Order: sequence, then C-alpha cells, then structure tokens
Amino acid sequence: MLQNVRAKPHLRGKEVIKEMKNSYGFDIPYWKAWRTVEAAKNKLFGSYDDSYDQLRWYCSAITSTNPGSVVALEYNNDTQRFERVFISFKACINSFKSYRPMLFVDGTFMKGRA
Repeated sequence: MLQNVRAKPHLRGKEVIKEMKNSYGFDIPYWKAWRTVEAAKNKLFGSYDDSYDQLRWYCSAITSTNPGSVVALEYNNDTQRFERVFISFKACINSFKSYRPMLFVDGTFMKGRA
C-alpha cells in the first residue's frame, strides 16, 4: 500500500477497495480501506501534529536567522486550531522599497458612464 500512496498521494478508500477486490478477490469495509490509506500517509509523510510542530519551529528559525523578517503564526485560542501563517523575509521587505508606486483600477465591475 505504501507504493500506491507514494505514487498517488490522494488515493481514496474506494480505489483501495476496488484494488483489493481485483488483486486478491475479497471485499474490505470502507473504514478499513480509509484507515489503511491514512496509516500509509502517516508513515510516508508524517502526522499532521508533527507537521504543525515543525511549522512552529520553522517560524522561530526564520526570526532567529533572518533578523527583520516578519512572521505571524495564528491559531484559535478556544479550539487550539491552526488558522494562518504569514511570512515575509527581510530581503523581500527591502526590495519592495525600491518599487515604483503604481495604482491600478480594475474596471470589470464598474457600471455606468465614467
């Protein structure tokens, strides 16, 4: 199953059920196919919890190694769930200062006469 998930990371339970029926000739319940795919993803790519822990580490590494960079990691205090992350490196911030100011108006939704 690991090779199948590695080749196709968005493998669905229905596809696993079909493959088990075609290859081995027996049916498995959907929940078992889904758990098999999830276990293979965890083994190959790691768990979601570990990924979010690495995201916190990555944000702190950016602020310590790139002084002047802006990092904002937001999560909901009530549910302790991740909401968004914003990262802007100091070099990118400095490069925006040399851009010429421009104003664009998109007339797609303008109605009537100008």
